[in-house]
Amino acid sequence: HKVGKVNLFGNYSYVNNGFNSGLELYRTIGQGEGSKVFDQYAQFENRRASSNARLGIDYQTSDRNTLSALFSGFFMSGKDKSTSNNYISDIGSPLDSTLTTLNRGNNKYNSLTFNLNNTFNVDTLGKKFVIEADISRFNDKTRNFYDNFFYDPSGGHLRDPEFILNDMPSTINIQTAKVDYTHPFSKKNKLEVGAKYSNVKSDNNMGFLNLID
Repeated sequence: HKVGKVNLFGNYSYVNNGFNSGLELYRTIGQGEGSKVFDQYAQFENRRASSNARLGIDYQTSDRNTLSALFSGFFMSGKDKSTSNNYISDIGSPLDSTLTTLNRGNNKYNSLTFNLNNTFNVDTLGKKFVIEADISRFNDKTRNFYDNFFYDPSGGHLRDPEFILNDMPSTINIQTAKVDYTHPFSKKNKLEVGAKYSNVKSDNNMGFLNLID
């Protein structure tokens, strides 16, 4: 939407989908008679919902200068569920044991970006001076619960189950600023010079927790 010297624009999109997948994996570890066989079958159920928003404004401060601001945001949440059966044996021998793993996962991700731009057209020949700044923030929160059960060949419990929580929050902050100048000499030749500053800070924490009693 444009009125006079002001141009306002934006868009929004939403996606909600799910998908299923399967895995069959046959592995042999070791060599000769001491080799172990891991025969794995797994089913996965995944769901994702995301929103993408963008809003910007251009303001023409003069015939040759335009000031622009842009905000972008992406937001996603997901749920994962899987069941895995891993049949373990010596090579060429009957079943030794079975590991069954139930996984429940929750994840949330979002990114926010703000951009400020000033473009000054020095003349009508293509000389241009641009100042731009960006601030971005990314957040990722992922938690997975793994329930592990161990069975003997007859289906009885081989040992106590293990309940594991995997927690992985992550944050990234990015700040950049740059200055660019373009000077054309002809239709085929031009000079471009500039300078850029950037600062990146990340914080990641990966935790593995075992449920006791």
